[in-house]
Amino acid sequence: SGRVKLVRALIVPKTDEKGQSRGAAMLLHDGSSQADLEERVQELHVRATLDGLTKVLNRTEFERIHEEVVKAYLRDGRACSLMICDIDFFKKINDVHGHQAGDEVLINFAAIVKTLCRIGDYVGRFGGEEFVMLCTDCGIQNAVVRAEEVRRKIADTAQPAIGNQCITASFGVTELQPGDTPETMLRRADRALLRAKDEGRNRVIQLGSGMLDEPIVEQKQSWLFWLANSGTEIV
Repeated sequence: SGRVKLVRALIVPKTDEKGQSRGAAMLLHDGSSQADLEERVQELHVRATLDGLTKVLNRTEFERIHEEVVKAYLRDGRACSLMICDIDFFKKINDVHGHQAGDEVLINFAAIVKTLCRIGDYVGRFGGEEFVMLCTDCGIQNAVVRAEEVRRKIADTAQPAIGNQCITASFGVTELQPGDTPETMLRRADRALLRAKDEGRNRVIQLGSGMLDEPIVEQKQSWLFWLANSGTEIV
């Protein structure tokens, strides 16, 4: 009828008694239904694993991947880090600009995080305005640098849905430790996030191996500091 159809082809070489090639037998059959089924299966997979709004991993799929990564990386002694981030004062965005504007902010936020991902990283929406990123083969110091990069990018990006204003986000970061489970790792990152909020928001706080529990604060050196390190006895 002149229409293009998907077909599946089976081609079998034919030889004579001496093993000489004499051609081939080809069997063709309509593959449209099989292709349609495969497409529907792929659509179902996408719907089952991705968040419908932001198109990052949904919570169920992220937790499944997180569990697999934790088991594999503990077994192999490799480093991986987890960051959890939360948009600051998101309820105010919804209250002032409406839920549709809030959805646009979530979509843009997820897009920014995805653009700063490496191959092998996983980004998921954990619920509401809270997102998580699993950074494979990445120690906590590098994870903190990357979280800070995301934080700055978010803070510098105008959001058209709220009158080109910028938003901020708070971040908690941790690294996989011996004896960890996905739950303990997530709870530690969540504690770091809560500290980031308590200490003023729009910042990155890390908890876990490779750091002190308290954030590093740069101190100004006074004349007393100089005197104490000059060899002069202080009474």
